[in-house]
Amino acid sequence: METLLGNYLTAVSVIIVYHLFSLQHWLGQVTDLESEAVELKRATGIGDISRERLRARCARTSKQFPWIQVILLFMAVTIVCYLALRVAWAIPAIRRLYSMGPTVVLWLVFVAASVSAWQQGRRLLNKVTSGL
Repeated sequence: METLLGNYLTAVSVIIVYHLFSLQHWLGQVTDLESEAVELKRATGIGDISRERLRARCARTSKQFPWIQVILLFMAVTIVCYLALRVAWAIPAIRRLYSMGPTVVLWLVFVAASVSAWQQGRRLLNKVTSGL
């Protein structure tokens, strides 16, 4: 049972690393839009069609946040935490800290990274669209 839980933790850790890369890619797109908006503000007037196009791209990028991925991974990490809890209660020879500690840390990293990336991206997109 312990080995199975270790394999689950390893698999979920690798998937979370992929998730962090996809969040970084999304934030990169948002940052590119921000730098493009700065250039566009300098080069065009207030009623220019290019500004409207950039606003539309900002709206599309906002909708491209990987929500399905976040929900599926949240469920997977929560299930692994539940399994760690079950293992901790089933095998009294293993300290609960050793079986539950890594899963709680993994869950916290996942939640904190997802929430902070979403907030940072939304803040940048709101700044870009309000400046256009």
